[in-house]
Amino acid sequence: MDGILSVVLIVVIWYLAQLVIYLCSSLGIFWVTPKEGEAVAIMRNKKFHKMVLRYTGYRFAETITNGASDDLERYNIVQDESPGIISVLASFVFPIRGVSWVGIPPFFSLHRYKFEWMDDRFEKRAPEEIEWILVQKYVYGIILDKIELEGGIPYTIKLLVTLQITNPAKALFRVKRWLDAAMERISGWSRDEFSSLSINDFVAPEGDHEMADYAAHAGPRLERALRRIMESARTQLTSEFGVSVSIVQVVEIDPADEGLRSVIIQREVAKQKALAAIEEARGEAEAINIVNAAAEKMSEKALVLKGYHAIEHAGANVTLVGRDLNLSAMLTIPADKKGAS
Repeated sequence: MDGILSVVLIVVIWYLAQLVIYLCSSLGIFWVTPKEGEAVAIMRNKKFHKMVLRYTGYRFAETITNGASDDLERYNIVQDESPGIISVLASFVFPIRGVSWVGIPPFFSLHRYKFEWMDDRFEKRAPEEIEWILVQKYVYGIILDKIELEGGIPYTIKLLVTLQITNPAKALFRVKRWLDAAMERISGWSRDEFSSLSINDFVAPEGDHEMADYAAHAGPRLERALRRIMESARTQLTSEFGVSVSIVQVVEIDPADEGLRSVIIQREVAKQKALAAIEEARGEAEAINIVNAAAEKMSEKALVLKGYHAIEHAGANVTLVGRDLNLSAMLTIPADKKGAS
């Protein structure tokens, strides 16, 4: 009986200890439990100590590659090829998963910083103090004000940029306010690229050769500009800040001036009307072609009858000779009025 009570007491103490660890990790004291897709930085006497990652299927590289001298290279995120199978027994004995040791306060603590961003609905989020950094892909918004396209006309352009942290240590400790720094770089590259484009590169339908020649280049020029922006991000942001850009998308372009906006709208309405007129003319031409093709296929009898109908109103004596028209061998059409012979 004493043995059973001892076992029960040990089990109770064990799970109470697990509960204490869980509560402390929730507060970031002694332990920490990052959420899925997040990483946290642990500080030792206010100096960076190490990173902790919780991202299913991924882990830190833990080794410095390519002879790099930067110790932060070990925190590059790579795929985890280990199976990571957790047995039912292990889950029962160790119910807490993803818990990492921080250290004894106040000597060890979690890095906290202010973070603000614009979401994919172009709503500016209020700054908040956080102790994590998102390593999953996330779509941020950028509004570029008064970008002058070809012709010197200013436009407001809205972009959606898909970012992902590839090295959280670099993002947090190699640049101040990593998101602001990344967005400022992307904004600068976008302004340089877009300044060589025209409004037709943004709004004209790609591959439409029916309109004027200026519309034929729409689409590809913008796509090439976006690819160059992403290439600049790959060569600079990823290596310097640990930030990867996978997609840059233009979702809206608007004239910065209200009067100009009205003019452009009128121009687009006129363009649509012109396209409608072209389609209508194309339909009429097709109908004429169909009628002509049918006429060419008419039989000899139909052609002769058509000619007879025409000369019937000519007002002259005309003799028709037909073979299979079911007419008399010879027909005489009297002349009107004066009666020609």
